[in-house]
Amino acid sequence: MHLIASLVNSRALKLLSGYRVVRLALNLVDSDPILKARTTRGRVAIALYIVYRALGYSKTRSKLLASKACRVSVKSLERVEKAYRWRVGELEVRARELLERLAREEKLPPIPLL
Repeated sequence: MHLIASLVNSRALKLLSGYRVVRLALNLVDSDPILKARTTRGRVAIALYIVYRALGYSKTRSKLLASKACRVSVKSLERVEKAYRWRVGELEVRARELLERLAREEKLPPIPLL
């Protein structure tokens, strides 16, 4: 069982290596003591969910995409989002600001509101 958990966590961490914005969102998740207590895979899924929300995706679509990428259940993400709604919402706002700052620094077009 421990080996399987390690493999799944390594897959989630592999997502971080290619996407700077997900690493930055994970730093936001890790700055919250309650969310930081989640598993590695869970924290990466929350970070990915936050990034999708910051990009303007719907909650349902964001949960589905994050759960597929990190191999966590949609129900698991729904429980976290429901239990810590105000914290996750706060992180979404901070992630949106972060994305906008990165877009300005790297001379990218503004992130559209969907």
